[in-house]
Amino acid sequence: MQATLAETMPSPTAETDGPMVWLESGRGPIARGVVALVSAEGAHIRLIGTTSIEPDDVLDVRLSFDRDSPILGATARVLWVQESDDVTECELEWTHSGPQREQLESMIAART
Repeated sequence: MQATLAETMPSPTAETDGPMVWLESGRGPIARGVVALVSAEGAHIRLIGTTSIEPDDVLDVRLSFDRDSPILGATARVLWVQESDDVTECELEWTHSGPQREQLESMIAART
């Protein structure tokens, strides 16, 4: 059995550890977060602030791996959302294909 992203995810030590992400569901304000783990299949996000994101939402995603890299666009489905006292996390599954998916996979490969 393959481990989920959450099971293999290192814990970020601060809000700004890792690439930044912006998530938009069309239902509420844009959510902002930090990518704790990213792969060709999806990402584990540590959200900053409150959000209206729910499991099975389809999101427009914008990723910024660093200040000198272009912002990448993607779409993803929310697999789960977990809220605790001081942090909200979610796991995304990429749903897009084509050139944007290839660009994302190239950026991920370059970081490993």
